[in-house]
Amino acid sequence: MQMVRILLSRAIGNFKSRPGLNVTSAAVIAVGLILLSSFWLVLSNLQQVTRGWIEQVDVVCFLSEEATPEAALMLHDEVSGWPEVQSVGYVTREQALEDLRGRLGEYGSFLDDLEGNPLTDLLEIETGRLDPGQWSALEERLQSKPVVDEVYSGRDWVERLQRMLAWMTAAGTVVGLFLVLAVVLIGGNTIKLTLHARRDEIQIALLVGATQSFVLIPFYIEGALLGLCGGLVAAVFMLPFSQWAAAILLSQPGFWLSGIELRPLGWAGAGLLLVTGVALGLFGSLISLIGKDRVQR
Repeated sequence: MQMVRILLSRAIGNFKSRPGLNVTSAAVIAVGLILLSSFWLVLSNLQQVTRGWIEQVDVVCFLSEEATPEAALMLHDEVSGWPEVQSVGYVTREQALEDLRGRLGEYGSFLDDLEGNPLTDLLEIETGRLDPGQWSALEERLQSKPVVDEVYSGRDWVERLQRMLAWMTAAGTVVGLFLVLAVVLIGGNTIKLTLHARRDEIQIALLVGATQSFVLIPFYIEGALLGLCGGLVAAVFMLPFSQWAAAILLSQPGFWLSGIELRPLGWAGAGLLLVTGVALGLFGSLISLIGKDRVQR
């Protein structure tokens, strides 16, 4: 226990001996962790929003102008019995116009200038989770009905968004690796400078019988402290910032985020930042001290 206290005391002494350098290194580590956590939050929330959109995507079946109410109700009853369909709603053109007026809010009065009702009757079809093949089969089946004019599901743009997210994930992984490398190198170079600055003291300690471990362990601890300070700064910044950003986005008007909960960093994420900072700082120390495990007496 006494040895642990001595090693910690020496590590903290090393840390305090070069405050400007250590503060700068910890700040750069913090910036790297903030960038990493920000990208992870953006990507994970985009994936969650995309999953929510996929679950909320309904098929809208626009009926032809010649379709009679009887033909529309017959199609409604037929589609309701399909196994992949959970529910079907029949919306008349009058109801569709009133719904559009409600969505437009204060601008709904512009619809009064229209000559007649340009909308058609439609079926709103809610399905379960379908794979692309099932989606295509459902759309083709609906399109084959004589009373159907057009089928729209929004599946194409959701799939395009998923492909974009896949590219973002790949690009973010590459950028993240570069950021991790930068954090490791910055922490490691700081330890190298400290080791060089205290080389005379280290030689004296070795001459009076200090072991290699006794000399080098404080530098490993110093690297972990650098990472801990950087992780703490990043966590203190990201906790309120992510909460604020999520609240701002959810307060925006529009229905596209309806029912979808954005995830801020949270305490678990803050803890992960601290652990990541310590791990990167320690790894940087290990890298910087490679070849120094046999300090010359």
